[in-house]
Amino acid sequence: MTSDSSHPSGRSESGKLVFSSKLASVTNNLFDITSSATACRYRFIECKAFLEDDELRLYEYEDLPSSSYAAISYVWRGNPMIDDPTDSHYWIEEVGTFVVKGAESGDPISLSVLRHACVAALPTIQYLWLDKLCIIQTNKMDKAWQISRMYWIYKCCEVCYVLPGGIQRLASVREGTAWVYRAWTLQEALVPKRAVVIFWCHKGSMPQSSYPELWKFDGREVVPTKSGCADLRHLLEEHQVSMKNAGYSRMCRNFGEIRDSEEEAALYGALTAADDNEDLKYQAIWRSALLRTSSRPVDMVFSIMQLFGVSLDPLRFGKHDRMGATIALASQILANGGKAHWLGSLYSIPPSYQLSTFPRFPHTTVTEYVKTRDMIWRPTHWVHGLPGGCMDDEGYFNFTGEAIPVVLSEGRYSGYSGFRMTKRRKMYLHSHIAVWLVIDTTNPSELEFPRAFAVSLGRLLEYGTSGVAESRNVGKRVPRRAPSMETLLTPSSFEMEGRNDDSDSDIEVDMDILGDLEWIRELQLILVEHSPGKFHRADVVELKVNYMEYVEARRTMIFSVGGPIPISVDQEEAEKLGSIYYSKYEND
Repeated sequence: MTSDSSHPSGRSESGKLVFSSKLASVTNNLFDITSSATACRYRFIECKAFLEDDELRLYEYEDLPSSSYAAISYVWRGNPMIDDPTDSHYWIEEVGTFVVKGAESGDPISLSVLRHACVAALPTIQYLWLDKLCIIQTNKMDKAWQISRMYWIYKCCEVCYVLPGGIQRLASVREGTAWVYRAWTLQEALVPKRAVVIFWCHKGSMPQSSYPELWKFDGREVVPTKSGCADLRHLLEEHQVSMKNAGYSRMCRNFGEIRDSEEEAALYGALTAADDNEDLKYQAIWRSALLRTSSRPVDMVFSIMQLFGVSLDPLRFGKHDRMGATIALASQILANGGKAHWLGSLYSIPPSYQLSTFPRFPHTTVTEYVKTRDMIWRPTHWVHGLPGGCMDDEGYFNFTGEAIPVVLSEGRYSGYSGFRMTKRRKMYLHSHIAVWLVIDTTNPSELEFPRAFAVSLGRLLEYGTSGVAESRNVGKRVPRRAPSMETLLTPSSFEMEGRNDDSDSDIEVDMDILGDLEWIRELQLILVEHSPGKFHRADVVELKVNYMEYVEARRTMIFSVGGPIPISVDQEEAEKLGSIYYSKYEND
C-alpha cells in the first residue's frame, strides 16, 4: 500500500473551532478535546489569537488548510527543568504549563514555548501544528489516521520549527539534547521545505555582533533578549567543520555532545543527499534511522515508511512489533521496484539474529546507542550497485548475486578487512572478526551442507559534505587494469622472510602496481546456510576491487537470506540462541 492513500485530497478554506480557552484557564489544567473534536481530522493552533487575545484556539479541517501553517518537531521527553537561577540554561516559565489527556507520560506543554513559536511564525504563518495538542491522544483511530498522514503534514507546512530541548522549555544551542536520537525527528527534518531551530538566548539583550549564536549561524531574534532561530542546515554544518578540524571548538551541541557524533553526521548526510541519486539518498536515510530509538519500537518503522513511498496501516501492528513492521516495509519497498538500501547503511553493525539483512536492533536506551555507534565503519560512504529482489513474510530477502564459495578458516587472524594470498595461491578473505578461505570449485551445488559464500553487494564510494557522491569511475571505463597474476608472483612482489618460494607465507603486493583501482572497495557479504537453501548473514568483508580478478570461482546464484532464528521466537530467547549461533564466526 503506497502513500497515495494518505495524500491530502485538497485544501480546506475554513475550519471548525473545536477548542477555545483563555491561557489562564488552560494553565495547570488537563487539556482534553475528546468530546469536541471529530476523529480523523486535521487540527491547528491559531497564532494570532494566542498572542493578541491570550487564547488557545484549535481549528479542525477535513483537509489541510489553504492558510499557511508551521509544524513543530520536538521530543516527547526533553531536557529537564533547571532550578538554579545562576545556571546558563535556567528557564523562567512566564505563562504556565498544562498536560494533555492521554499524553501524561510526556513533558507538560509550556505556554511560553508556544508563544515563542507563534512569534516566530507571525505575520506570514497563521497556524501551528503540534502533534500532542492536535491529535486526540485518547482515540486510537485518530492516532492511526494522523500517523498515516504525518509525512504530508510536514511536507505541506511552510516551515518546521525544531525545539531540540522539548516543549517544556527552550534549550540553548550550547546544550545537548536527545532530538537527533529520536525516531520521528528524522522525517520532521527531511520532509519540510525548511527546518528552523528555535533556541534560548540566556544572556539577555545583546547586539548581534557580540551574540555568536545569532551571527555564526545566520540567525535572527525571535523574542528580543530571550530567543533566536537559525536554519537547521547551518547548525549541522558546524559538525562537518568540527570533524575535519580536531582543534575546533563547537558552539552548537543540540545534535551531539561529542565532536564526531555519528547521529549528527548521518542526519546531515540524509539532509544533503542529492535527490537524483537514490542509492546515496536512501542509504543515508536508513543509516540515520537505524541509529535512532523510540519508546514505541514500531514507531521506528512508521516514522520513516513514507520517506520510501510506503504507507502501512498502523492498526495492523502492536507497539512492540518492530520486526513485523520492518518486514512489511522492506517487502513493499522491494515490490515497488526499490533496492535493499538498508544493506549498505550500517553493514558493520552485527546482524539481527532473526532478520539478518538488517543490523541488530538496539534497545530503546541511550547506552545501547553508544555501543552501536562504536561499531560503525566508514560513516561517509555508500554502496553503489545494491540489489533488488523480494522479501517473504518470514523476512527472507531473495536476490541474485555474484558469489564465491568460502569456508571458515582456522588460519591467522590479523584484525583487518581485506584480501590475502599466499605463495601457494591460497586466497583468504579477512573480516574484522574472522578469516574465510576461498574454495576453488566450478560447481557450488556440489558443496556439502552447510555451504558458505562471499556475495558481492556493491562498491563502496565516498560522498562529500555537500551530499554529492564522489563516484569518480562509476559507470566509466577503468583506466588501468589490475596487475596480472604473474606480476604479483614475481620475487620483488613479496618478502621471502627466509622461506622457500613454495611456502604458505603471504604475498606483499606493491601498491604502485595497483594504480587507479587501489581506492575502490567492494563489499562482500559472507552468507552461511542454516537450512537447505536458506542463508543468514554471518560476516562482511571489504575487498579492493582489483583483487576480484584473481577469484575464478565466482558464479551468479540466487540467495534467500534471513534468520537464522525464526521470527516466531520471542526476542529474549532469540538473543540467547543467536549469540550461540554467531559465536562460531569469531576468530579469537
